[in-house]
Amino acid sequence: MRLDVKLSDMYDISRQKAQDALKQQRVLVNGKIVTKSSFEIKDSDIIELQKRDAEFVSRAGYKLEEVIQKHDVDITGLRCIDIGASTGGFTDCLLQRSAKSVTAVDVGTMQLHPKLREDPRVNVMENTNARNLTANQFDSLFDLLVMDVSFISVKLLIAGLNLLVKPDGIMFILIKPQFEVGEKYLNKHGIVTDEKQVIKMLNEYRAYFKTLGLSIIDCHKTALTGRDGNQEYIFYLKKH
Repeated sequence: MRLDVKLSDMYDISRQKAQDALKQQRVLVNGKIVTKSSFEIKDSDIIELQKRDAEFVSRAGYKLEEVIQKHDVDITGLRCIDIGASTGGFTDCLLQRSAKSVTAVDVGTMQLHPKLREDPRVNVMENTNARNLTANQFDSLFDLLVMDVSFISVKLLIAGLNLLVKPDGIMFILIKPQFEVGEKYLNKHGIVTDEKQVIKMLNEYRAYFKTLGLSIIDCHKTALTGRDGNQEYIFYLKKH
């Protein structure tokens, strides 16, 4: 039996959650970490699913947590803005790391998880096109900007959003290749199949961010893919 199927049966979780746990290196087989979903197991194998350090309202939170942990970034007391908040995975991650406040921006409505909507540290901005945001809408510039958007290129947003972040502020920008490289490079399932185009796109972003006065600290390859299976990346940036 495949390991992801066995995990799903053993722990009464979806196949997607089982596969996520494998990618996060939280599954042990006979005491050793296994990350391959198709790993064939025997009846005699001992399988253990380790708990996460934190639980978030959506998968996005774990992607952000990866890069924050990797670089040991201190979020304590920071004023943050979350572009494309949706359910609030990024917002939840920031609050659990003691952010002072998070302004959660999304073009949709009623998507933010109730626990975040009711949190006094969260300023909800629904039905809001991030392309129209200006600094004078806020009391002051933000210490940290995070972004997770779909069906639009980050390039159409980042120049204007950069103006919302104070000098020496930081950003975590999630890049989804399927919305960046063009439809002709996607297969029928919406997966980017040309790795050269992904590399080209990431290099173009590296050059573009520099023109905006942003230093690139890391381009992090997320352990969790997008729900459609596309590999995603988080740029960790610092504003000059």
